[in-house]
Amino acid sequence: MKYIRLGKSELKVSKVGFGGIPIMRVSFEEAEKCIRTAIDLGINYIDTATDYGDSEEKIGKALKKLDRDKLIVATKSPPKDVQHLEKCIDQSLKRLQIDAIDLYQFHCINNDDVLKRAVDLLPVLEKAKAKGKIRHIGATVHGVEFINKVLEMDAFETIMIALNFIVREAADAALPN
Repeated sequence: MKYIRLGKSELKVSKVGFGGIPIMRVSFEEAEKCIRTAIDLGINYIDTATDYGDSEEKIGKALKKLDRDKLIVATKSPPKDVQHLEKCIDQSLKRLQIDAIDLYQFHCINNDDVLKRAVDLLPVLEKAKAKGKIRHIGATVHGVEFINKVLEMDAFETIMIALNFIVREAADAALPN
């Protein structure tokens, strides 16, 4: 497995990550097997979200049996308001059964209003970072028209774009040739 530096952070992550959406459809036992297999293959980046059903709980249960220090755990929530964001952070910590989230991201920035809310709510994440609840701050962007706009703002340590074997548009919009 190859590892790369994640955004502007010092985190070194596997080039292939483990996404938490698919494990919503399987049992806790199957989810744990999937996570363990991914880690055995060298994957150290695990991504989920507060809105991914029971994904955080399944990942949390698996993490209890794994070497947490070797894993990078990321989760995210939409930038709604201060109370919602604070609640989501605490809820994720409890579900994931960890003391700190390695990367907390604003989820699904896809228009100017959502981007403005995320920037306005950055102090909430900075406060959570100062308290040791999260280690790094990022954003996820949906829609190729916003990728470069968010990149140019330089407000986040990481920016996740929808890019996988099926969804390829973002590669042409934001990645170097």
